Amino acid sequence: MHRILIGCILLLNVISNFAQVVNIEKFRSMDTSMSLTGKTEFTFDVNRSISTIFTVKNSTLLQYSLHKSTYLWLADLQMMQVDTVRYINNGFLHFRYNYDFPNKWLVAEAFTQIQFNRIQKILRRFLWGTGTRYIVFNKNEFKTFAGTSLMYEFELYIDKTFHDLVRGTIYLTFNLKPSETFLFSHTTYFQPKIDNWNNYRITNETAIEAVIVKNLSFRTRLNYFYDSKPAPAVQKIFYSLHNGIAYKF
Repeated sequence: MHRILIGCILLLNVISNFAQVVNIEKFRSMDTSMSLTGKTEFTFDVNRSISTIFTVKNSTLLQYSLHKSTYLWLADLQMMQVDTVRYINNGFLHFRYNYDFPNKWLVAEAFTQIQFNRIQKILRRFLWGTGTRYIVFNKNEFKTFAGTSLMYEFELYIDKTFHDLVRGTIYLTFNLKPSETFLFSHTTYFQPKIDNWNNYRITNETAIEAVIVKNLSFRTRLNYFYDSKPAPAVQKIFYSLHNGIAYKF
């Protein structure tokens, strides 16, 4: 029975962390009037029955704005251990630079990322890319952004095989904030291989955030991920629902 319980917990964690596309839009701070902003989320869980199941996760964001430049640093790490066996070890580190052009609607971007995920048998994934971000509509209550970019992707698998390719990225995101205590947001990413658009990924993320008290809020998030050319023996579609508490500073 305890093996079934452990298997269910592992499956839920796999689904919630499988998506290969990192949604940067949900981490951005729209207010660049402050030079330094940040946010961190930390969760852990210990379950003791026949086995001891320990799960810990941390997501941290730092954003620094100076004149027309914005620097964004992200870290997202998770580990799960049953007794002395580590079942899940995944996460990513991401750095992004933005430059705002004087026209007020065009932003240049450059980014790099390192990612690992043992469930996907990925020892390391490296990304390097550059592109542009477009401010379609920017009001206090409603904001819409779009973006295009090119990135080089290198993946090294646990069995020491690897592959590399160039992908394009097209994304659209919007934020609806009817009050200071409520936020609704949605982002869609489309990432085709440049020389073969039958090889592509799609990610959709919809989120709702409601303020509980100052700087503390409740958040729920629905994710959908599709990969037309996944790794062998890996399904194409994953979706998940997340609920949690966030503290902003």
